Amino acid sequence: MKRIGKFFKSLKDYAGRAYRWSANLPWRKIGRLCALGLVMSALIIAIAYCAYSSYEHGYDKGRRDGQCEVGCALMDMEFAYQDEDAACWCSPGPGAYYQIPLKKEY
Repeated sequence: MKRIGKFFKSLKDYAGRAYRWSANLPWRKIGRLCALGLVMSALIIAIAYCAYSSYEHGYDKGRRDGQCEVGCALMDMEFAYQDEDAACWCSPGPGAYYQIPLKKEY
């Protein structure tokens, strides 16, 4: 019985030391650092997402503009612009514009 009592006493002492050690930690500072880390992580992820989507949009538009330029060159015209429906407009000379039919999925 003495061994069991001694075991429980040492267990109680260990739990008390662990509690005192954890009570002395600067929890507010740790909490602030964790919150700051979460905010910074969320900000970095948001910036990366915006940069990637902007790059992807620009890449697709540039690819489409290149296809329009090639299509206009094949028709011996100059590429003028691309409207919001992704239609290619070519100009054979000043003041004249023609739409060329290209598929959107290219």
